[in-house]
Amino acid sequence: CCQRACADVESHAVVVLSDVGSPELSVSSELCSPGDPKQNVVTCHCRQVQIIVVGSPTDSAICHCKECQKWSGGLALALAYFPKSRVRIRGELLQFGTHSKYVSCASCGSHMLRTVPKRGDLYAVCAGTLAGEFSPSMHLHYSASVLSFYDGLPKFKNEPSVLGGSDEMAFFNYGLRSPLTHSVAGTCLCGAVK
Repeated sequence: CCQRACADVESHAVVVLSDVGSPELSVSSELCSPGDPKQNVVTCHCRQVQIIVVGSPTDSAICHCKECQKWSGGLALALAYFPKSRVRIRGELLQFGTHSKYVSCASCGSHMLRTVPKRGDLYAVCAGTLAGEFSPSMHLHYSASVLSFYDGLPKFKNEPSVLGGSDEMAFFNYGLRSPLTHSVAGTCLCGAVK
């Protein structure tokens, strides 16, 4: 259910330290030099993992899928999409997930990024780790959302075609998606904690 990986900026490669299979993460050496003003340096809480992204994201979204809800422990996950060629990763990482690969710091558990299954050329970096303001351009997997958002952004049933989805729009519902109950049950992303 989880892989331990180590990313190294100097070699521009990710080495999986377990025998789970080939690494899902990869990085490119075609990045700007250190200190370039177009770079955004993202760190985890303990600063053991560093991700350098160059330029602006190609897209940004709020994802409401059940995997993102379980991984983040929240109602949704805010994501900024970057081409893998503009991402450099350093540090020891953990990967989780069945559909997307969710990547966290192996030391402190900070959520860093996830893969985009139908777009192998993109990483979705957790927006909360980026410097500056986050301006989402859409909602993903809106049919799974717990609350309705009145922000005027497009709300996709799954994902737009630019992210490998169907472009199908979700219905718009006012208020809560389901009635609140007094008991709550759920699991973590890997299912080990219930």
